[in-house]
Amino acid sequence: MDDIPIDSPIAPAFAGRHNSGIGRQSIARGRRMILWGTSKRVLDFDLSEREYCQQCRQDQDFGLRLKYEHGHFYHLFGWVMSKQYQLVCPDCTHGWVVNPRAAEALIGRNPIPFYQRHGWLVMLALAAIIGVAVLAHQPAG
Repeated sequence: MDDIPIDSPIAPAFAGRHNSGIGRQSIARGRRMILWGTSKRVLDFDLSEREYCQQCRQDQDFGLRLKYEHGHFYHLFGWVMSKQYQLVCPDCTHGWVVNPRAAEALIGRNPIPFYQRHGWLVMLALAAIIGVAVLAHQPAG
């Protein structure tokens, strides 16, 4: 049986059934909110370089890609934990690590989204603003 979204028009027909053991309230209670974690991403670019592949034993168009891992808090406040630019064979994924500055010069920018790179600074600034506001509005006493 397929899962039925809670906001589906047919969901209320199933919400009152108790013989299945899954009611609307138990579904809502079973959800967990992810506060922090890590994520690995791979970004491919439309940049390639013709090289001889040692594994395939032929010339290939090696593509530029970025593999990176970032940590996050509420998926908004992030920081990069590791990143690696690579030239990779499209067939066997054999390749080389590329200098980050040279790769970003070819791309023209840092391709990692701001919130995944420097979101932790935004969180720090918000915490400082809230802290100052709380201290400024304490009653004299």
